[in-house]
Amino acid sequence: MFFLQFWKSWNKTYQLIFLVFSFFVFAAVIFFWTSWASSPVPVITFDHFQQIQRIEVASHSFQVGLVNLTVPADSYLIFENIFGSKLQPNILALYFFISALIISFLFFITIITTLSRYWFLIGMGLAMLFLASLRLEVLEIFGLTNKTITIALILLFGGIAFYLHSFRKEITFAKRLLIFLVLIILTAVSIIIFSRAVTPFLHLAVNGMIAGIILFMIFILMVAHEIIALFVTLTTQSTKPSKSLQHFLILTAVYLVNLALMYASKMGFIGWSFFSINSFFVLTISAILGVWGFRQRGVVYENILSEEPIGIFFFLSMMLTGFSVMGYFAASASDMMMDALDDLIMAAHLGCGIIFFLYVIANFSPMLVKNLPVYKVLYKPDTMPHFTFRLMSVIAVFAIISTAVSWKTYIKQATATFYHAYGDLYLAQGAGATAEAYYTKSIQFRNQNLHAHYGLASIYGSRYESIKEKKEYEKSTEWTPSVPVYLNLSELYAGQGDLLEAALTLDEGKKLFPKSGELLNAAGLSFMKLKSPDSALYFFQQARKIKSTNRIGETNFIGTSALFNVDHSFDSIMSLKNTKYDGVKVNVLALANQKQRALFFEDKFDLDTALTVYQAAFLCNYLINQKATADTAMISHTMKLAGKPSNASFRERLLVASASALYAQGEVKHALQTLREAAYRSGEGHYFLLLGLWLLEQNNPLVASGYFKMANEKGQSSALYYQAIAEAEMDSLNQAFVSWDSLSRSKEKSVSLFASTMKKVLASKSSQSLSDEEKYYFCRYKIAMTDSLQFDGAVNEIANEKIKMRAMVDRSKKWFAMDELKKSAQQLQRISGNVDKGLKTEIDQLSLMLAAEKGDWSFVGKKLNGGVEIPFNQRVYLEALQAEQSGNTKETAARYNYLLNANNQFEEGILAASRFVANDTTDRLKKFSLLVDGLSAKPNSVKLLKQHVLECIPLGSQQEAQDSLDKLKQLMLPSSFKKFIAAYPDYFGVEGK
Repeated sequence: MFFLQFWKSWNKTYQLIFLVFSFFVFAAVIFFWTSWASSPVPVITFDHFQQIQRIEVASHSFQVGLVNLTVPADSYLIFENIFGSKLQPNILALYFFISALIISFLFFITIITTLSRYWFLIGMGLAMLFLASLRLEVLEIFGLTNKTITIALILLFGGIAFYLHSFRKEITFAKRLLIFLVLIILTAVSIIIFSRAVTPFLHLAVNGMIAGIILFMIFILMVAHEIIALFVTLTTQSTKPSKSLQHFLILTAVYLVNLALMYASKMGFIGWSFFSINSFFVLTISAILGVWGFRQRGVVYENILSEEPIGIFFFLSMMLTGFSVMGYFAASASDMMMDALDDLIMAAHLGCGIIFFLYVIANFSPMLVKNLPVYKVLYKPDTMPHFTFRLMSVIAVFAIISTAVSWKTYIKQATATFYHAYGDLYLAQGAGATAEAYYTKSIQFRNQNLHAHYGLASIYGSRYESIKEKKEYEKSTEWTPSVPVYLNLSELYAGQGDLLEAALTLDEGKKLFPKSGELLNAAGLSFMKLKSPDSALYFFQQARKIKSTNRIGETNFIGTSALFNVDHSFDSIMSLKNTKYDGVKVNVLALANQKQRALFFEDKFDLDTALTVYQAAFLCNYLINQKATADTAMISHTMKLAGKPSNASFRERLLVASASALYAQGEVKHALQTLREAAYRSGEGHYFLLLGLWLLEQNNPLVASGYFKMANEKGQSSALYYQAIAEAEMDSLNQAFVSWDSLSRSKEKSVSLFASTMKKVLASKSSQSLSDEEKYYFCRYKIAMTDSLQFDGAVNEIANEKIKMRAMVDRSKKWFAMDELKKSAQQLQRISGNVDKGLKTEIDQLSLMLAAEKGDWSFVGKKLNGGVEIPFNQRVYLEALQAEQSGNTKETAARYNYLLNANNQFEEGILAASRFVANDTTDRLKKFSLLVDGLSAKPNSVKLLKQHVLECIPLGSQQEAQDSLDKLKQLMLPSSFKKFIAAYPDYFGVEGK
């Protein structure tokens, strides 16, 4: 235990210094290993980008004639893209290195003052060289750009060192250390205050790198034999050792052979190795053992170092410098220098190990044979002196390195590293042009230089010089391939439209890095762009199996399945219960929307003011998935979020999703207003198309046609088809014929066939020689409402009973819309026989509305409670009428108030509500304003126009009344129009209009 805790015998001051210094050394070791484990992070990392993509899903459908029209809704998919980041210089690593170097210098110069005159002069000469190598002139202290500051510091430190060495020998080591510490602090403060350089200590760090590399190489040679020295200790320190020589030979042989195989494998001499040992791990073990090993060989340095603690401090200074410089190279992703250090460490341990083995055998083989404690006299040789071992070790290391690579290569690598470190420094300062020059200089010394090539690519990328950026990445793939390089190069090809080359680049990367989830994910995205879903899904599936890309692969797998509407069973993933990753949640919801499957939600929403892309997409998909049941407070909150400036990029998407939920819940007026705002703000054609479909569903083809026309002008492929339907529905048959004629030449076969059918119908003068379907449309569009005989004859010619019944129900609906209630009821009574469920529902709904108009409340109550499927707004209207009849004013007012705010397309609701308002308020204009609002939404409503005329005349609005009368004359039957005029002689006089 005393041997292990040797510092316990020192005085308290030395123990305290040792503990503090050991902490710094331990921090350097941790710094290196954490940097090595995470390299090339944080210099080169993976940037994650989310691509949001819209897909159309079916919201619901409605029927116009015999055509079933699907109303679309927008759902959003998230695709996760991974690219290599721009090069981010690790400035903290440079600061750590310069701090460690300064601490080491502090101990070095303090130790030098304790040496004999001969070694003092040598040590001070090296210290002066070190200070000169820092190139202090670049700091422009006091504006000086010559060697004045360097000379001043050399004289300052050298003078004080000489004074302590020659005149104040009695001063303790601790006080000397404190003196130089104060001097270094004062120097640092002066640099901070008077240097004109932006980051002076970073310049010192880069300039001190060469000194750090030299000290590190010396340190490697110092400790390279320590593991074999440990073998000597292990085999000879036992109280009863046996077969010491044999055990030593076996341990050493296994160790050296494996080192030789590692080195041969790395240099390409062989393609296999005994088992792999990390060379940096070997160095770390050697360095730790070296603390005790240096103390053990204290006899070698007893004429140089006056005290044991000073020798340990010297060793720790070397160790601190070595691990800090090595840590910087790992933390800064200096690939070529780490590769060089790997070579040097293996070569040093192999060369020094062989020579030390010979040293032990030459000096102590007889003692090993006799099982004597050789470890006690390991550094007291008789045959081969310790200096000979050191000299031969250097020669052996040089010889081993020269077998594979010229020693000049390592010099070039160190020089190239120095220049790209300066490139990092200026890149961090934003001086891209200067950084570019240094990176270029670095490549001139060593072309196999990922760091410099990547740095240049980052600079060119920030300038949008894609050709230069691509060239740097291409050079990197030739000499120093890496995953981020392949990702970025592939993206550059894809950005230029060369999707095939992008895929081939990723394929090349996968061959070199087959376990890279990032490349597998990128390959999936590449095949997705090439519209090859099977290949895309395969690679996303592979990416899901890798821990680092598990969630990303899952997100993109589900997204691709939804994008291409892959026909698989997704029951296992169609749930959010165990899903935590936002991207997966978004795409699962989108997939559920596509499959028209509502999911069950338990989680509460925690939404910030500024939405992320995940939150915005999730909200949109959620409102579509839960459109019929979404909380109104949730919808309102979403619309408020859409209005926040921080969510401007998601504004229209959020508004449209909210509008879809409002529409599904009967809030038609608010939904149309919201969707109209989004459409005009964004100019998106598919929003105008959706407006048209909603209005067509609300039996408002006139206004719907206008939106379809705008959607068609904005390139919506299906807009003309819907426009033709709307034109036919609003009896603009000439316009409809032109539209159907254009559609008859459509490349979509189903559209062209139906368009040809409609052209034939619209061009026909009789229903003879038409098919049942064509006869139906002839009855719907070509036969005037005044010609009952032609309609009866044509409808009776339809052989298909379902189509015949449909034609008769449609006729009844038209009569109802024209306020011809008696004719509507008569037409409905003629329907007999079996009808399908859908048509039966329509008949029941129309019967209810007719019964309400006649005041048959018994029938209305029976049907309302009898399970008939009734649209929500229509049910509220009928319940309001019932409440009004029963005298329940509160319930009546609540329901009419809802109708007025909910749906300005529902004519009967507007009329009933306006009548109720007129009876319940002294504000005569309120009823009038309600009618005007209804007519602005549905300008061709016969019922609204009638009431509007009757309200305008008492108010003195003669022109408005006349305009509405002119419209009514066009829309109503002549006989019905005359009856309407005759019914109000006080308003119109006896002459009528």
